[in-house]
Amino acid sequence: MILFTAIVIERCGHGFDFSDEGYYLNSIVNPWQYTYSTTQFGIVYHPLFRMLCFDIVAFRQINVISTVALALVLIWLNIRRSDIVSPRNWIDDVSISIALASSSLLFLSYWLPTPSYNSLTLQGLLVVAIGFSAAGHPLIVSNDGVLRRFAPAVLVGLGGALVFLAKPPSAVLLATVATPLAMVIFDRRVGYISAAVVTSIATILIMSFALDGNPSATVARYQEGIKAAEYLAPTTSLYGMLRFDGLNLGTKLQFLTILSGVAAAAIAVHAKLGKSMASAFALLLAAIVCSVSIVSYGISPGLLPMLLPEPPETAVVVLAAPCIAIIAIAVFCRDRRIFDVAALRIFALVLFLILCPYIFAFGTGGKTAHHSGLAIVFWPAAAALAAAFFADTRTASIYVSIVALISALVTVWLVGHAMHKPYRQNAPLYAQAELVRIGPNRTTSLKVDSNTARYLRELEAAAVGAGSSLNGAAILDMTGGHPGTIFALGGRAIGAPWMIGGYPRSHDFAAFSLNLVPCRMLARTWLLTSPSDDRALSGNLLQRIGWSAHPVAGRKVGGPVLPVPQYLVAPPSDTDGATNRCERFRETSDGQ
Repeated sequence: MILFTAIVIERCGHGFDFSDEGYYLNSIVNPWQYTYSTTQFGIVYHPLFRMLCFDIVAFRQINVISTVALALVLIWLNIRRSDIVSPRNWIDDVSISIALASSSLLFLSYWLPTPSYNSLTLQGLLVVAIGFSAAGHPLIVSNDGVLRRFAPAVLVGLGGALVFLAKPPSAVLLATVATPLAMVIFDRRVGYISAAVVTSIATILIMSFALDGNPSATVARYQEGIKAAEYLAPTTSLYGMLRFDGLNLGTKLQFLTILSGVAAAAIAVHAKLGKSMASAFALLLAAIVCSVSIVSYGISPGLLPMLLPEPPETAVVVLAAPCIAIIAIAVFCRDRRIFDVAALRIFALVLFLILCPYIFAFGTGGKTAHHSGLAIVFWPAAAALAAAFFADTRTASIYVSIVALISALVTVWLVGHAMHKPYRQNAPLYAQAELVRIGPNRTTSLKVDSNTARYLRELEAAAVGAGSSLNGAAILDMTGGHPGTIFALGGRAIGAPWMIGGYPRSHDFAAFSLNLVPCRMLARTWLLTSPSDDRALSGNLLQRIGWSAHPVAGRKVGGPVLPVPQYLVAPPSDTDGATNRCERFRETSDGQ
């Protein structure tokens, strides 16, 4: 898994998604430019991005490494969890921890490695889980001083603040779930819980002053962000956010899920009865070979090339099933008392880890069950914790090894699929080999496919033909789906990080966003339009920036993914006239 993780890190230098990744990057490169937002991941990641001189490749790589590192710490703490740390070989524990932590790479199931509100939510939950795991941990309790008393609580508070800054709905559910569990995990010590709350509030206030200068302005930012979200969000009701959509698994995936769960349970019981680890792994290997043979030759001949599911994250249930089996067997076939204080603390922590994927997905506009699969790493962590605490050393090693092996297989399966079919891109990552320079001041060398490279060259040529440079220029994307073009050209996205199209009220969202931008800035704005694209924003928006109500002639270029023509239009030469027309339009329409 170390080798596979190294491959993933290397692949961070390949490919570029012009939609979601463009939104992430525009939000991070200049978070102060936008006066509304319900997520503040931009201000959290901005210092690191600036320190890296806006190098996307290094930025992605650090995102992947930090996520895996946090997962590794969490799982290692859980594997070493016992009243008295057993004298096992720490190299074995680290090796198994690495295999289990690799499941954190499943957040790349869409191949969107650029830091975002999703990655920050996942990292925040991992920090919270590490704090809870450290509370009462033998390795922590054996040390004296401040670390033993308050470090776990500080980590919980810091992680909670990161979740809030990334995704407030997830933070609300996290607080609801974590508060009663924290009373058990921290052994009802109010001082620790207070320390977590103070740390969380302090972190949020620091970010508030850094972003807006004062908390009241940040509150206004959230209020305006909620108004904007109402134009696009499929649902903002509590019932809608609390839903849990079905997975709708196909027959093949159902078979693999059941088989993986039954195989894990059989091997766990086999180990519990005192059989050797060698025979247990032989049984596991036989189960894997039989399952592949049965599925490939029994259900559908030649199925192996078609095993990759759509959407891919549904296949995480193949990992979830053995995790549940191991947790159940470890608890019900336990080797220790189940109702002492230490066991109750473990129960609370296991429950928290099981709920974390749903907390991660809470409030998403997509299918909750699918989205929670991106954070499935918490379930292997829960299985490792239950096995390490409730089973003897030898049996626990077998339990955890089973989950580690299945975690590794599922991770390679799904992340490998994501690298072969990256989200909204033209070619597999290994086939994207044409080097281009993108971003502010062209600081990033990125390998892309030939169509994307041609698209960016044509846009550069269009700007040069207009006698200008787009680096640092204000650009309004009216294509509805290419905010990444603005970042790639080194420009600044006006109004919103992504003027998203394709929604019933996309026009209203764009109008709301543009009304917050000064007319004089809009008069100096370049336009990227695509009138024939179904997602493109209405040309009527041009009146709001002082232009003609009809598309203006510009330099024609081809789209990066679909062969839909786009037009790059230079700002009007009469800046004052455009400013006056924009202001008159706002006065006569009251900005509506």
